[in-house]
Amino acid sequence: MKTSIRLFIILIVIAIMGISLGCSDFTNESKSKTPPRDEQVQGPLASGQVVNALRGGGYTYMEVENNGERFWIASSVINVRRNDIVAWENGSLMSDFTSYALNRKFEEIHFVRSITILR
Repeated sequence: MKTSIRLFIILIVIAIMGISLGCSDFTNESKSKTPPRDEQVQGPLASGQVVNALRGGGYTYMEVENNGERFWIASSVINVRRNDIVAWENGSLMSDFTSYALNRKFEEIHFVRSITILR
């Protein structure tokens, strides 16, 4: 009987630990999965060529070039490569955003909802 109770308690403790670990954010990023919003940007589909891509903190950060202008966008993790053409819609412009996972500060970066790889 004592063995059954001990086993039951151990299983409960393991379950609670599993739940709490599953809810933890192990990155140094913001506690929220949604980045804070400086400015909501609504508009038509935009596109550009990936110049550089980095991963960290649950995001893919992409330096994109469009009509000779380079800027940074970020979305949930996606497999992009240099020279891919990508498109996106809707996002939030962030100024002076620090990614602790990348140990890097971005003067401006657009957090977008989704990325489509065109080619």
